[in-house]
Amino acid sequence: MRYHGGVPRPEEAGGTAVPEGPPVAEVPPDQSRHDHHDATVWAEGARTGIPHPCHLRIRRERNCGMRLLVTDTTWNIAGLAHALRGEGFYITEAGNAAEALDFAEAGEQDAFLIDPDVPDMAAAALVAQLRAQYPKTVICVVSRRVTEADRAHFLTRGADAMIEWPAKAVEVAAQIRAYVRRAAGFAHPEIAIGPVTIDVARMTVLNGDMPIHLTRLEYELVEMLALRNGTMVTREQLMLQLYAWQDEPDPKIIDVYICRIRAKLAAAGVAQEVIQTSFGQGVRMPVLGRAVLEEVAA
Repeated sequence: MRYHGGVPRPEEAGGTAVPEGPPVAEVPPDQSRHDHHDATVWAEGARTGIPHPCHLRIRRERNCGMRLLVTDTTWNIAGLAHALRGEGFYITEAGNAAEALDFAEAGEQDAFLIDPDVPDMAAAALVAQLRAQYPKTVICVVSRRVTEADRAHFLTRGADAMIEWPAKAVEVAAQIRAYVRRAAGFAHPEIAIGPVTIDVARMTVLNGDMPIHLTRLEYELVEMLALRNGTMVTREQLMLQLYAWQDEPDPKIIDVYICRIRAKLAAAGVAQEVIQTSFGQGVRMPVLGRAVLEEVAA
C-alpha cells in the first residue's frame, strides 16, 4: 500500500481532490500509484489530443524530494525514519552496514543517516568508508545521547553532524535539508533557475508568485537537477535517484517526465528553456539568476 521508499499513497497522507475548475499551471494529472505508467498515458493523450478519463480529476499531493539512506537497526532510528517520511523524504532502510554500502552504490542518495549501533561494523568505520566513497554526500550520525567525545569522534571520521533523537521532526528535517543544500553550494533554500524558483525547504516550484504543480517524481527530478548546480546529470543517475533500483521502468521514461515538466512550465508562462538536454551526455538546469538574465537581455 506504499510507494517505493515508503512514501504513502496520497489518500493515506490526507491528499484531497482539487475542486472542479481550470487548474493553475497544470497540464497533465498528478501522481498515480505507478507514475511511469501515468506519464506514458499522458504522453499518448498529448499526442492524440484525447484526454484520458483519469485526467479529469486532479489530486493535490505533497511533493517529496531528497532521498535518505538510513541504517534502521534500533527502535530509535526507526522512529526517526517514520517521522522523516512524514516530512517529505524518501527513505531507504538498511538493516546493517553491509546493506547500507550496497544500497549506497545501487542508488543516488542525498544523505546518509547512521545509527551508532550497526551490528556488523563499527559505526565510525562505516562513516569513514562512506566519506571516502562519497566525499560530497551528507552524513549524519543519529543517537539518543550525544556526548562531546562521541561528537568529536564521528566528526573526525567524516560525519557532518550528530543529531540527537527524539527531537522535533520538523527541526531535524530542516537541518538535513540545510546540510544537503549547502553541500551542493547553495546558501539559501530558494534556487533561481532563470525565471523559475525551486524552494527546497517548502518543496515548491514557482514562476514568480505562480505555483507550478508537479508530481512527486517530477519534483524530485527538478530538485535533483537544481541541486547539481548546473552540472550535467546522466539518465542513469536520474533513474537511480527516482527509482533506486525499485520497479525501474525503461530509461526512456525520463524523456516523458522532461516533456511533461516543460509542458507545465510553458503553461505557467515560462518561455525560457529551463531544462536543457544534450544527446549522449544527459540533462542539466543552468543556474542563472534573474539579475544575470536581465543583463544578458540588455
